[in-house]
Amino acid sequence: MRNQNGMEVEILNYGAIVRRISFPHPDGDAVDVVLGFDDIDGYLQDSAWIGAVAGRVAGRISGGRFTLNGVTHQLPLNQPPNHLHGGPDSFNRKLWRGEVIEGSGLVSIRLVHLSPHGEQNYPGDVIVAVTYTLTDNDEMIFTTEAVSLDSTPVSITQHSYFNLAGRLQEDTRDHILGIFSDKIIPTNENHTLSDSKIPVAGTASDLRNPKRIRDMVFQVANQHLDFYWFGDAGESKHMARLFSPESGIQMDVFSTHDCLQAYSAMDMNGNVPGKSGRSHQAYSGVCLETEGYPNACDTDDFGSILTDPGKVQKHVTIYAFQHRGGGLQPPSPAR
Repeated sequence: MRNQNGMEVEILNYGAIVRRISFPHPDGDAVDVVLGFDDIDGYLQDSAWIGAVAGRVAGRISGGRFTLNGVTHQLPLNQPPNHLHGGPDSFNRKLWRGEVIEGSGLVSIRLVHLSPHGEQNYPGDVIVAVTYTLTDNDEMIFTTEAVSLDSTPVSITQHSYFNLAGRLQEDTRDHILGIFSDKIIPTNENHTLSDSKIPVAGTASDLRNPKRIRDMVFQVANQHLDFYWFGDAGESKHMARLFSPESGIQMDVFSTHDCLQAYSAMDMNGNVPGKSGRSHQAYSGVCLETEGYPNACDTDDFGSILTDPGKVQKHVTIYAFQHRGGGLQPPSPAR
């Protein structure tokens, strides 16, 4: 997809993956602001959901168990002791059926997947659709829809790793990150969610006033970044802002979801070379995963991720890009 400003978005029907977001820069060539691979082999080997859609349920379900209508379902523990991002055969491993949709001056790419009863031990048949739309306001809009005949948990996220400096800087710790929530849901050393909300005030997790990632990441649990609570599912909220001083590119994230998982990519190891042979090392990208609360089936006061039979569950996340200022700066010395 290409808009009138020259911004381009490239989508794969394997994994419904965002392979490329090229944002034009006034000082030179467009900057590709997401991590990815040169060919399909990279995505087949990838285990970090780079650019992909994760589901049925994004995030970590504690113990891989949930109870629905009195029945407990045990899911694969692909990140023991938890079930992560829908399991080892998640939506990122599926070949989606895609189509181009044109209308009202916009072009969208819509991809559909039928998730059958028993897939990764989830109950019920679910039809899921994701739509990517590129606007002339330099927004990539990510819309998810799910429908089922029976109640079942569904919570889909877009799992791109953003580096707004592109190839100028392979480490994103000098990016400025803001997350506009006053509560986090803490985790333990295994990233297992605590099912409790605590204020961010007075902690390193308080990003209501944006901070340089380098200045706070070593003070948060496991250097991983946190799981933020917003609530008000169905209402669009300004969740996050990411800015690269090297390129001057800023991205704002708005979503109808309850939660946002921020991830620093601190444990990426670069085993699979990325675009143009670039190594995906620790801190090479930032994930801002909008989603429902993974343990919502077994907790109160954390919203719902259940589909209602015959009704469409719909969520919208907007990634809005702009050039805020500053030139294309060379990489800073390694620190």
